[in-house]
Amino acid sequence: MGEDRIERAHQFRERDRQRYSRLRSIQKMKNSQAKFQNLRMDPTIKAVQADVERKAKRNLKRDRSLKEENDDAKRVARNETRAMVGDEVAAQDRIALPKARKGKSMKLRGYLKR
Repeated sequence: MGEDRIERAHQFRERDRQRYSRLRSIQKMKNSQAKFQNLRMDPTIKAVQADVERKAKRNLKRDRSLKEENDDAKRVARNETRAMVGDEVAAQDRIALPKARKGKSMKLRGYLKR
């Protein structure tokens, strides 16, 4: 933000310099410079500028950002899917497999083919 102000001040100064460079009289140059500086600092003009800037901003009427709402909706959908898959897995019949031992791999293969 500070850099913007500095840049704006440089632009104002350059515009003023170009405006004054056409004036030959130093007194007229200083009068013109004072006039424009006074206009720039005038409270009524400042109030109008602030009002225009305030009205130009978008008025968001959300309590929460759209990103937060979308993240919550995704989280709810993800949790529902997880619960559904968990219920399906819990409903399946499970058969305990026997422990594999050396030399009994043939019996185990036959058991798994059932």
